[in-house]
Amino acid sequence: MIKSVVEQVKEVKKLTEDTVNIPLTYLIFLSSCFLLWKPKYISLVNVSRWIPNNIREIILGLFNVLYSNIILVFIALFGAVVVITLLSEYTSILDKLLPDEVEYMDNTEVSWNQYSAIRRLVSIVFTLALPIFVYYFTINVLLNQNNFVETFFQKILFR
Repeated sequence: MIKSVVEQVKEVKKLTEDTVNIPLTYLIFLSSCFLLWKPKYISLVNVSRWIPNNIREIILGLFNVLYSNIILVFIALFGAVVVITLLSEYTSILDKLLPDEVEYMDNTEVSWNQYSAIRRLVSIVFTLALPIFVYYFTINVLLNQNNFVETFFQKILFR
């Protein structure tokens, strides 16, 4: 069942990128903003009915823990980038820790180096800041835990 859902999401993603030339994440964000603007349509979708309460609490709990401590996560990732950079510049520890290059029969080489690790850490920062935040925002709007929509407008926008 999950495999078919993943395949359907991939098909929708490909369709939106090919026909509309807008990434699926942007469309999800726009629809979430519309639902935040017009909260009466949330009851029409009624996602809370589809998802059991314990699964909904787990999903919201994980996202809330992550985004409640997002500054700490960014600091930890930035610290890891700094440590990797300093270790690669001033010591030879990473040369000993990282595996040697592997050459395959078709003359391709695979290597692990500190620069690819830094690139991956930076991509994690951008992924956390952009697409995953869109999913977090969408889940909060759709599941409407603690009346997120009214709280958003009353406490955040109109202080």
